[in-house]
Amino acid sequence: MSKRSSSGVEKTRQQQLSLLDRAHAGQAVIITRRGMSYAALAPIEALPDAWPRPSVVALRGSGRGLLGKDAAAEVIRMRNEW
Repeated sequence: MSKRSSSGVEKTRQQQLSLLDRAHAGQAVIITRRGMSYAALAPIEALPDAWPRPSVVALRGSGRGLLGKDAAAEVIRMRNEW
């Protein structure tokens, strides 16, 4: 990543296409809100080595027990609420 600049939220809204082009060209943009860092727009190459994220299959079982012992019944119950 070569350069960095900052942009306020309103300026970011007005110039989002040009900011995306700058990020694609290698320049990170820190988006500020009320003078505080709020978010960053950076080139994809600047992302951590963990990118791309793991597939959904890798997350299998990570929510085990979240819906109770009978997940299927809980999903049916929630659908019936609608």
